Amino acid sequence: MQQRHINEIMLRLEQLSDTGAATIRTTELMNWYGQVRITVGIWRDLLAKWEELLERWGEDKDMPLLVSATYHGDTYIFIWGEGLTLTKDAWLEDIRDLAKNGKTRPRRTVKRQAS
Repeated sequence: MQQRHINEIMLRLEQLSDTGAATIRTTELMNWYGQVRITVGIWRDLLAKWEELLERWGEDKDMPLLVSATYHGDTYIFIWGEGLTLTKDAWLEDIRDLAKNGKTRPRRTVKRQAS
């Protein structure tokens, strides 16, 4: 991975401390990691970078980083998980579960029904 890609990933993760949310397009992740699909290795590396930032900020290392994919799966939405509770049917997932369970795709947000 090129240094500029590492910098961009860290910038997006640091954005979470400022705004509480960040987005990364699927194509960006695949390009930065030199992959043709999203792999568990990508989730594990993102988790390691998240934990590194938490340590640097003096935050609890168990602070969740939540993620969901947009309906079409072309963008990932990352959320600062402090104080949020997840349920089995939640749109968001803790990135630790993706890194640990070998799942390569988070849940997708539900497409809105026309009224």
